[in-house]
Amino acid sequence: MHEEKRKHHRIKINCDLSAVYPDSSIVFLYYTENLCEGGVGIVLDKKMPVGGIVKLNIFLPEQKLAIKCEGEVRWTSKIENKDKDKVLYQTGIKFINIQEKDTENIRKLVSKFLNHG
Repeated sequence: MHEEKRKHHRIKINCDLSAVYPDSSIVFLYYTENLCEGGVGIVLDKKMPVGGIVKLNIFLPEQKLAIKCEGEVRWTSKIENKDKDKVLYQTGIKFINIQEKDTENIRKLVSKFLNHG
């Protein structure tokens, strides 16, 4: 049985997200699966190594500027996919090197969804 270790409330929300991986000049575009002030869950078509660092741009609803930060891949798990030709990975990323104002914006968004969801 999986033990819950989250410190922050998490909401299911789709936000645009771009990620740049180390040793790559390619920008990958994704959608968030869930979000909290401590990190983000996304589904990728590439397995990222746990401990790997990615540069993130997260576009929150109703915000003009993207949140720019780095994230550390904390876990990854292969998931069932209807399209048998494509393998997908659910991936948890912990925010690192994020500005306090951006953390606060995420905190406010999560609170808004939890209270008015």
